[in-house]
Amino acid sequence: MNAFVKSYELSAPSWASYIPSPVFRGILSTKVDSVFINGPSIQGHRPMAKTIVVDTVIYIRSVKYENILVTIYWDESCIWSGYGNSPEECASIKEYYGKNIGLIKREHRNHNDTIFIKDFELIDYHI
Repeated sequence: MNAFVKSYELSAPSWASYIPSPVFRGILSTKVDSVFINGPSIQGHRPMAKTIVVDTVIYIRSVKYENILVTIYWDESCIWSGYGNSPEECASIKEYYGKNIGLIKREHRNHNDTIFIKDFELIDYHI
């Protein structure tokens, strides 16, 4: 299942007289290996996303978080240019979403690195 924003309005970017396509952004997919567009294509670069894990457990500062969904993000040109062979090789961002919480951790890496580095993680939350 893909989740999309139902509707919104966009103005053309300052550098163009048109709205780049598509005007929607996939937010998340709850199905493993589901690939979705993460934004508009700009000059041959299309941001893509893929759900790689659902219903897993992670620990942040010794707190256990269950029902975690993990997604990766990459530029589609990485694959067709031959720089990487798969979304996993080309991924530059990895995000962790907690059920009924939202985004709880984000990591990034350069394309020539193999290890993701933490950008931020949840410290505490109250509902």
